[in-house]
Amino acid sequence: ATVESHLLDFSADVYQERVRLFFLAHLRGERSFDSTMELTAQIRNDVESTREYFAAHEVADLPLVLP
Repeated sequence: ATVESHLLDFSADVYQERVRLFFLAHLRGERSFDSTMELTAQIRNDVESTREYFAAHEVADLPLVLP
């Protein structure tokens, strides 16, 4: 399966690397956007919601790149 993800505050190059994602909470359902402006606004909202989640929940360090 393939998942497109947005990694906040992460700058390592993991393009085409195998990574492990941990789903800690459901952010929102899948949807289509009528414009790139609408998509960009939703991404901003998603980032804000994600930062709020992590500010409220303590999460242990998790391994990102698999050997």
